Amino acid sequence: PGARATGTPPAPPDVTPANRDQVVLNFVNADLDSVIKAVGQATGKNFVIDPRVKGTVNLVTEQPVSRAQALQTLGSVLRMQGYAMVESNGFTKVVPEADAKLQGSPTVIGAAPSRGDQVVTQVFRLNYESANNLVPVLRPMIAPNNTITAYPANNTLVITDYADNLPRLARIIAAIHAPPTGQ
Repeated sequence: PGARATGTPPAPPDVTPANRDQVVLNFVNADLDSVIKAVGQATGKNFVIDPRVKGTVNLVTEQPVSRAQALQTLGSVLRMQGYAMVESNGFTKVVPEADAKLQGSPTVIGAAPSRGDQVVTQVFRLNYESANNLVPVLRPMIAPNNTITAYPANNTLVITDYADNLPRLARIIAAIHAPPTGQ
């Protein structure tokens, strides 16, 4: 433990002897590429890292965390740095956020998945409100590099954003998208 110099590869996360399913992350001024690889080793995830993913990060957990929490924490750190994780063919790609929507992100119709820091595309079919009318309402609530598109032919919204934001958008759409009341 202690500060690591920039560019020095970090050691793999410590695995606490009390519980082999938990890890302690201790990366200070660590190379992002090395942190991703170490978290991959600790969690069993296979990462493919875009060569544009660069930088140094601080990722420290004071208490042991589960492997799933370690992965979520890495996702949050990547998001703060402008990068995103995208699941594809058994690998997790780490790419610049602006490219995540082009990397085959999962597509859902209905309930959004739970992986918060993963970029996901969700389709919303509307019966009462115009999809075109909802775009300017929802656009400010979507990350700048992510998209919202109205498809007027079948009155559908297609939104690509972080999975943890999609349930909030769904609640807003549900509140606005209601059957007309009697006149």
